[in-house]
Amino acid sequence: MMAKTKYQSVYRQPPRNGEQGYIYISVYLGLDPLTGKKIIKKARRDKNGNRFKTLCDAHLEAERIRDEYSKNGFPTQSGNVKLLDFYNKVFKPTYRGNVEESTWLSREPVLEMILN
Repeated sequence: MMAKTKYQSVYRQPPRNGEQGYIYISVYLGLDPLTGKKIIKKARRDKNGNRFKTLCDAHLEAERIRDEYSKNGFPTQSGNVKLLDFYNKVFKPTYRGNVEESTWLSREPVLEMILN
C-alpha cells in the first residue's frame, strides 16, 4: 500500500517481503486531447537515472516534469486534431481489435468511403 507524503504526487512504498522500501512519483498531467485518456507519469528515478534519496528530491522531479509538459505541451496536442489522424491512430486499431475479422472486413470499405 502506498503511503502519501506531505508533497503532492510523491509517495513512499514501505518495505515488504524482505525488499527495501522506495520513494516514487505519480504525476497527473491532464487528458490526452486525441484519446481522452488520462496522462500520468510514474517514476522511481530522476532524469539522470538515480533513485530518489529524499522526498524533496522526488518533489523537485515531479515539479520538473509538470513544468516540462506545461512548456512543451502534450505530445499529442497540436491544437487541431485531424479526423484522419484520429481514425488511423485511435479508432481503427481499437475497433479492429474489438470486432471479429468478418465484421471488420465488411465495415472497413464503408469507413474508408466516409473518410474520403
